[in-house]
Amino acid sequence: IELRCETSGTDMFSSTGVIEVIPDGLPGVGFAAISSSFGHSRSHGFSQNSGTFILGEGHDFTSGSFVSTDFTNTGTIIVESGSVFAAAGYEAIFISVQGSNSIGIRPFRSSDFRSTGILAGTGTIANKNSLLGIENNPATSYTHDEVLESDGVLAPGATPGDTGTLTLVGRDIVLGDSNTVQIDLAASGVDQLVLDTTTNFGPSDLNPVALNGDLSVALLGGFSPAIGDTFIVVSAVNGLLGEFDTIVSPSFGGGLAFDVVYNATTVELVVTLPGDFNDDGKVDNTDLNLLLSNWGESSVPPEWTNGFTGPIVDNEELNALLLNWGFGTATAPVPEPGALMLAALGLATLVGISRRRPA
Repeated sequence: IELRCETSGTDMFSSTGVIEVIPDGLPGVGFAAISSSFGHSRSHGFSQNSGTFILGEGHDFTSGSFVSTDFTNTGTIIVESGSVFAAAGYEAIFISVQGSNSIGIRPFRSSDFRSTGILAGTGTIANKNSLLGIENNPATSYTHDEVLESDGVLAPGATPGDTGTLTLVGRDIVLGDSNTVQIDLAASGVDQLVLDTTTNFGPSDLNPVALNGDLSVALLGGFSPAIGDTFIVVSAVNGLLGEFDTIVSPSFGGGLAFDVVYNATTVELVVTLPGDFNDDGKVDNTDLNLLLSNWGESSVPPEWTNGFTGPIVDNEELNALLLNWGFGTATAPVPEPGALMLAALGLATLVGISRRRPA
């Protein structure tokens, strides 16, 4: 593969077609914008991608310049296993080192990595300055945010139909309002998005990542999870804040559904049975009694371990109970369905139209 670009001074170049960097047998790509050594390619002017950039397995690509120009992606960047795509520029002061003829570089303003396109694969995508460990300088008025922002699609996984882990690195990682995290689950594996806001040297700011946008889940190859199965789909080295705005998840056999569990550093998908409030694998009288005795309450007793969506016990829980009534029982439980419906209708009149919440 040969990549050619004519640039001069601080001119940038962009891609609107397809660039594929293959680690095996990459010829000498020596010119003003991109150079290559074994396992590593670098650019001093690649500032925008609106086409498709594919980085082969086990290869590193570094892009940036000595001007504080943001790297922007409106196309698709795919990083294969073991590869690192790092981009963004920084502005620097060239200084002489006292007592020698050496020239040093003191960065004083770094730029950001912003994507409204697709970031995909099973490698690492980073704001280059975070990997370099450029720190804030208290002696100047400049700070180094080193943001990696996605307001497009984040799609862990190797190829369509194949799962894997995608890692993002930045001092600050921002998930925009329009961002979608696409997660595939299969019998052979699970997609995972790793968010790393730890810089390579100097004290880390330990910035947590605020969740935003959509989480979209798909099941591959007829995979049907069982009750109690748990999948970690997002993890953050320095913590998570908030929740996704919308959850898009598939329906699968037996009335089962995903419960999204937000922990300090992970987001989990847990397969549950809606309406099975005591989590015993059945939807029966015990669950009905829990519902009736806690109707309208803002908290539930310890034996209620599944399916309380808040802020109070109301039609959301009632609808789940009705949907799966009798599931897991050998015979029809008491009360008879007619009596259950009368109770349900009586409760429903207390709150009117039920609220909806992503599951």
